[in-house]
Amino acid sequence: MRLAVELDGTHLLFTVTDDGAGFDVAGMAAGVGFDNLRDRLSAAGGTLQVRSAPGTGTSVHGRLPARR
Repeated sequence: MRLAVELDGTHLLFTVTDDGAGFDVAGMAAGVGFDNLRDRLSAAGGTLQVRSAPGTGTSVHGRLPARR
């Protein structure tokens, strides 16, 4: 697993990647952990993207407004 965190001036960006088994993102059931995380980030003005496919690992990209 790899974690990257970056401040790009106005937003905090994070990416978590792994080289695991991966999964079909389109087939994810509603109401699971990623939906909950997406909802929480959205409530704070952020976004979440999940990219994966069977056999390719998974990457999760988030973006949140940053305040100084």
